[in-house]
Amino acid sequence: MRNLNVDRFSNVLFTNALEAMSVFRCLKSNTQILNRNVMLFLQKLGYNNVTCKTKWRSYGGLTVGNYEFIDAVQSGSGVRYFIDVNFAGEFQIARQTNQFRRFSQNLPVVFVGKSADLKVIVKLMSDEIRRSMKCRELLLPPWQ
Repeated sequence: MRNLNVDRFSNVLFTNALEAMSVFRCLKSNTQILNRNVMLFLQKLGYNNVTCKTKWRSYGGLTVGNYEFIDAVQSGSGVRYFIDVNFAGEFQIARQTNQFRRFSQNLPVVFVGKSADLKVIVKLMSDEIRRSMKCRELLLPPWQ
């Protein structure tokens, strides 16, 4: 997970996002408010970014869900970067296998990266969650 396509803009954005997280750490329990404040902090630094929300309805017995993140666009190139202020927390499950625990310990708390990088990590973690559930003989995920 360390060998992702990291560029200078991504590094600076990551550093600024961490600074914002430090300033607003008291809001950590409310991700929605934290996202908004981090986004506004980054906008004041000159970043072109917005808070995005995705929602999905119940389907085939699966529960309703939603997800919120910050979408930043690099001026000039138009390259999009995704910022998740609770990235590692999105992958927490109960009854983890040792292998899953090792993978999840390597996840960044705050993710800043491109779509391709995010897809690689989500695919890897989804496969590992699937293996962990199979090993524990669980049919449905034991989300915390």
